[in-house]
Amino acid sequence: MSASSGIGVSPELSSTFASAVNSQSTRFIKVKIQNESLVPDGTIPTGSGGFADDLPQLQEILEDNVPAYILARTDNSGWLFISYVPDTAKVRDKMVYASSRGALTKALGDQRFKDNIFATSKDDLTPEGYQAHQRHLAAPKPLTARERELEEIRAAERASSAAYEGSGVRQSIVGSRAGMKWSDELGDALRNFQPGQLVIISIDPTKEELLLKETKEVSLDDVPGALPSSEPAYALYSWAEEEGASPHIG
Repeated sequence: MSASSGIGVSPELSSTFASAVNSQSTRFIKVKIQNESLVPDGTIPTGSGGFADDLPQLQEILEDNVPAYILARTDNSGWLFISYVPDTAKVRDKMVYASSRGALTKALGDQRFKDNIFATSKDDLTPEGYQAHQRHLAAPKPLTARERELEEIRAAERASSAAYEGSGVRQSIVGSRAGMKWSDELGDALRNFQPGQLVIISIDPTKEELLLKETKEVSLDDVPGALPSSEPAYALYSWAEEEGASPHIG
């Protein structure tokens, strides 16, 4: 199968990989581009330890300035595709290996490769480098601006819904129910929430924390005019329809 660079997978590489898939004895297959073809350039057998224990052996077969691909069997019998393109490699070599990568995995079966690593130095392919890669995969993905906005709206809705349940919630609302941290000042304000009070809440996006902006004593009719006009905020207001009745919070 030819790549966009015009370089294809050799029958020898296809055979080598098929044999490795059907046995447990091969840990790494090194692949290089030679004579406009992707060919095997050595293999490393599976050791007595785990995947991380075998990684140091790659240091012996990789060159500091020459790109290569590594087909690696992981401990769960899946395959990891490693694209090794050193920063110090020739520009033409970088371009050729970059343009041939997709066709190589497609020819061998994209579904076989459960993960991939793009390494620019041998240090990326040490046990420590692989652990850093795994931590990166496990880390929460950063939210987009729209996702952050939606999460803030959901947090405020949950807080309002919890507060509506009554005075008992004012003791627990400072906990984890809103899905965000609460400042001590906001917690105090909500624990002492009384009819006729307006609590205005802002969000610190860097700390993912709800903050108390201010509290006001206002009538229900005056609430719209008491809300901030120049910046976004959430507000909770408590009122009782008649004296002695349970307060409403909205």
